[in-house]
Amino acid sequence: MTSDYSQSNHANIRISQTTERGADDASTRPLSAGNAEVQIHCELSNFSRDSCPEYMALSYEWGIPLSEKPVIVNGFKMTVTANLQMALQHLIKEDDDIIIWIDAICINQTDDDKKASHIGHMRDIYTQSAETFVWLGMSDKTADASINVMDLLGKELRELNIVKEFSDLSRFSNTDQKLYNKKLAEIDATVAGQFKVWEQYAFLIMETYMRFRNLSYLNRVWIIQEFTVSSKLRLAWGHNTISSLHVHAFVMAVGKFCLHMVFSVQDKFAKGEPFDINLIPLFTKSGEPYSNMHSSLFGIRDRYRAAGFNSRESLLKLLARTSIPSLGTDIRSQCRDAQDRIFGLLGIASDRDTLALEPSYKKSASLIYQETARAIIAGGELDLLAYSQFPKSDPEMPSWVPDWRQQVHKPYGDHPWDTAFRATGERNFRAIAVSKELMLRGVCVDTISDFKTPWDFAMAGGYTRNFAPITPYLDDIQDLINESNSKNAEIYHNPLDRETAFYRIPIADQEMNSQGFVHRATEDSRVGYELLRKDLAAGEVLKETMRSEKSSYWNMMESLQHRRPFISEKGYVGLGPEHLTRGDVICLFLGAKFPYILRKDSSGNWSLVGEAYVHGIMYGEFMESNLEEDIFCIY
Repeated sequence: MTSDYSQSNHANIRISQTTERGADDASTRPLSAGNAEVQIHCELSNFSRDSCPEYMALSYEWGIPLSEKPVIVNGFKMTVTANLQMALQHLIKEDDDIIIWIDAICINQTDDDKKASHIGHMRDIYTQSAETFVWLGMSDKTADASINVMDLLGKELRELNIVKEFSDLSRFSNTDQKLYNKKLAEIDATVAGQFKVWEQYAFLIMETYMRFRNLSYLNRVWIIQEFTVSSKLRLAWGHNTISSLHVHAFVMAVGKFCLHMVFSVQDKFAKGEPFDINLIPLFTKSGEPYSNMHSSLFGIRDRYRAAGFNSRESLLKLLARTSIPSLGTDIRSQCRDAQDRIFGLLGIASDRDTLALEPSYKKSASLIYQETARAIIAGGELDLLAYSQFPKSDPEMPSWVPDWRQQVHKPYGDHPWDTAFRATGERNFRAIAVSKELMLRGVCVDTISDFKTPWDFAMAGGYTRNFAPITPYLDDIQDLINESNSKNAEIYHNPLDRETAFYRIPIADQEMNSQGFVHRATEDSRVGYELLRKDLAAGEVLKETMRSEKSSYWNMMESLQHRRPFISEKGYVGLGPEHLTRGDVICLFLGAKFPYILRKDSSGNWSLVGEAYVHGIMYGEFMESNLEEDIFCIY
């Protein structure tokens, strides 16, 4: 037993034997006179990892530090957050003597060196635990009802034996659409009858899902690793315990149920049959509960635990998934220390060892982000640059380093690993040096000569969108296209690029199908554009809103918010960051999938403005010429 926080070596683990005692217990020093509350006592012990007793690990949200409660640790009083105290009280009611690992108690939180030394072992601590107790927080009567709904429906789904099929969907990428559609058809056939029954409980189901997805527990960055690596999970919400397998099944199915309801309403609308208009906000993007299984917490767990190391995700993928709000998930994770955006995910990253990042709380978050960016780019993921967006919390950060403290937008079309773009064709990544300055080989495309107002597709709330900005955005792009045509410059390798620019540029030549996959725009996008223009001209923006072509078109437009239309000196038209300006330069870095915009200062130094969509050069066309390479030193 120890009475302080002296640290053992990394081969050891400190765990707590936790019990409760009444305030009148002779072995307990009363915390205050007349205190009749049950007190929590912890006895800390150090064990070798190879011979430690079976233990449980706790996964929970720390909660508000100001609402602290006392516990006794090795005879000494210390304070913990009220949420942790409630979690321990719940556990002790089930078992009055538990062996458990709790980060707030088993790690000395006042010593940054000792905290950092534990970071590399958090994955092993949760992996080796007999089970992880997941404390979702306190509940009320409505939450109790939600637990019952999730438990009942989740159990029904598991009895259909389709949970694995739902989990498999989370591992498909944009290149697997045929396999995805085949798997989806199999699931459709299995759940069709079940979902038909669920329709009468649609409001209750979606309220349950929204209540669950809004739990603050889900916003904590560290829970992603804890939740992902644990072999066995036990979930508690207030006084209720629920099977993680049932919650898993319920969460996986909700996204598919949303689509089922959307198609049901579309079918009734097309047939002129009555339907409940109040259902529409629940099952559309504007209503928010639209599930994206690829970004869900359970999806990350499934991918990590799938057979084969290659199914695990790189640190960049994990950072992107947890920093970009996705439809149906609030995993825009929060943490007390900004460094934890890296440290909290590093343990489950497939490239953890090759990145060779050493956790340290003595380094600023900006420096940690810089070291992380350097390691990721050195590993060949050059399009990390697409996540370096502005403004940044620290204006002194290098322009090419993403600031993960800030919410970032998804790059044009999709993430680098899913996008159809190949701006530099088959050219290989070639970095000359990666230090504070980033030196890259590439080619200069052209200089920006003019630009228009940034695109902001504001939502009015519910199903009704604010369509006012749409016409000026489309008109601005058409004006730039007309200006490009007047230059008579032969800039396009494919003549069709000029003919189709009017409907491809507003959506960055990307189209989204009903399953959420993004691919290059097809004739459906032309139809969607024309339907949208027709309705806008007639002032009937809600006319034919159920047409999938138009729905896909405005969904892609919505995903491109805060982009500014521009034209270059030669006549290239595209979309770029809203802070671009005249004189900025369009560049292609060898091995990158997106074009990038750079700015040169009065000293001749380059800085990154951001990634861009440039019509006519996104698929390697520009690189087909015999071009002279330049070296760009980016600060």
